[in-house]
Amino acid sequence: MASGRWDVVWRLLLVVALVASGVVEPTGLYGQGQDETATPSPDVGDASELSADTFLASPFSEFFRAGDYQRALDALEVLAQQFPGDALVTRYRAIVLDRLGRYAEALALYEKLLRQDPQHVPTHSFMGQTYLHMGNKEAAVREWEWVAAHSTHELYRRWSQQQLASLRAGKAVREPRRQRLYLFGDAGFEYDSNPLLKPNDKGVATEGNEKQAERFSFNVGLGYPVVLQPDARVDVLYTARQSLHTRSLDQVNFIGQEFALATSRRFDVWERDLTLGARYDVLMGLLDGDLFSLANRWLLSADARVTPRTRTYLYNRFTVANFGNDGSNPPQTSRDGFDYDMGATQYLYSKDFRQFLFANEEFGLGQARGGNFRRRSLSSRVGVHTPVPFIRRTDLDVSGGFQFGKYPDFSPLSSLDTTRREDTNWDLYSALTYYWTPRLATRAFYRYLNANNRNDIFQYDRHITGIQMLFTEYF
Repeated sequence: MASGRWDVVWRLLLVVALVASGVVEPTGLYGQGQDETATPSPDVGDASELSADTFLASPFSEFFRAGDYQRALDALEVLAQQFPGDALVTRYRAIVLDRLGRYAEALALYEKLLRQDPQHVPTHSFMGQTYLHMGNKEAAVREWEWVAAHSTHELYRRWSQQQLASLRAGKAVREPRRQRLYLFGDAGFEYDSNPLLKPNDKGVATEGNEKQAERFSFNVGLGYPVVLQPDARVDVLYTARQSLHTRSLDQVNFIGQEFALATSRRFDVWERDLTLGARYDVLMGLLDGDLFSLANRWLLSADARVTPRTRTYLYNRFTVANFGNDGSNPPQTSRDGFDYDMGATQYLYSKDFRQFLFANEEFGLGQARGGNFRRRSLSSRVGVHTPVPFIRRTDLDVSGGFQFGKYPDFSPLSSLDTTRREDTNWDLYSALTYYWTPRLATRAFYRYLNANNRNDIFQYDRHITGIQMLFTEYF
């Protein structure tokens, strides 16, 4: 008997800890300013092998608090492997599926739990919430009336009574609040050792102008989900880009305007997630105030999770672009034409989903009107993402890439330009990102680029380092 009392005390302390951590919304517990998507803690009276410390320290807690429900679902899979059949893990899986709009799957898990324990109050309470989100008010009322009549915990009884009162007053009949218009982007300051891409060979470099400069950069986007369903969405997006250089390098100041329509659809294939995507972009670029490029781009993609801790992303990208000046000899110097790229990226996640490795391979085909810009290329990139040990809210990203490009129709235009063009470029990138909140971060980064070529005019080194503020906001 004494051990049972201490178990209840421990569970109540877990409720307090969950509220303090943000995993449970305190407004949902007591109804003051209540959001119908908030959930009271499922932990009171649970018979679970999962300790409070393990639960709160798990990546699930972090992802759930940040609203990253897909990664929270992945993290629950890890807990399910460690605690097979644990009712607490199963119930939180149902809660996350509810948040993702996958109501039928959530109900199936609640029904499984009730077959094991038909009198379990939290399961009835959350099941009512899922019914409400589905639009089945009668079933929601039935579950909450049962909770109000049978709960021995004041927490759930009061919460169910408030939900019932809201329903009867017509205040809780809407679907869960969806975040609609969203803002995203970054702003920063960086140093560029070679913004004009001057060659290393002093014999072919032109005189004048500083080789290095500082740069202010701003990228701001707005998105709106025209369609937002559990397994499908369609977004319209607008992005504005601006770079401003110091040291009188106005000729490389860039303005970009981008309009996009993006759609995705999720499927279950052999009990695995598969998301197909399509996107269309219109991209306009201005260099020093003059039109630099106008492009139309189409992207088709497939994102699959073949195993719980892997992710495979496949894509095809087709771009038709027109540039401004065609140069001194358009049959050789015009860049107008199309680019086609196809590639694959493979991700491998750690057991807690906080670390991952990735490898990307891409084939590119550039078919320009001018022979000097007809290109065949292969590129590879590998990298790692990991939290920084002993430093909270800080992530480290490191990656390296190599690109081979061949220009089969390249023709030299001057006596200094005597060899055919063939690129063997590589770069290194590293970044530290500190998250002030899940939607606001500071990033310090460094990139080194080495452009090697059989033709000295196109061979150069470049160092870029800087700091950025990254932001996302929903309205």
